[in-house]
This record gives sequence, C-alpha cells and structure tokens, in this order.
Amino acid sequence: MDTGYALDDSVTGTTFPNGKTITYELDQYSRKVGQVDTVGLMTAYAFNATNQLARVSNGIDSITYSYSTDTSNNSMIGAPEGLTLASNYTETYQY
Repeated sequence: MDTGYALDDSVTGTTFPNGKTITYELDQYSRKVGQVDTVGLMTAYAFNATNQLARVSNGIDSITYSYSTDTSNNSMIGAPEGLTLASNYTETYQY
C-alpha cells in the first residue's frame, strides 16, 4: 500500500496492492473537501464558517448537518442540533 501526502503531511491518496486508488481533494486549510473512491465515485464535503462539517454529498444522496447558534436554551454554541438526508429524513438532538 502506498500513501501520498501534501506538504503539510495531510493524506492526499492511497494506492492499494491491487492498483486501485482512493484520492482526496484538500482545501487551503487541509480539510478533505472531496474523495474519489476505488470505483471512481466522488464524495464532496463542505464546511461552515466555524469549521464544522456542514454537508456530505455523493451525487445519489446528501447529509446536511446543523449546529446550535443559540444559547437561550442552555445549548452550547456549536453543539450538533441534527442532520437531514436529502431523502427527507431528519434527526434532531436535544441536550
């Protein structure tokens, strides 16, 4: 197995003994914003302004994450509030 690295030691890809590869696209902060798996399928990752994972999508489905911005209910700012699948499934968290 061979692993590729960026200048800051972030992993940029892996080649397996069978020749198949997984590659990662990194943004300027070395966050993974894209991944191409061993069969060529792309998964995209998006982050919000506070560096939290906001969305993952693969062309078939997507997951959107929400985080607390209100402390009036004793919630910690940035605490996960829930997730929504593109297929209209929603999950919410209460603390």
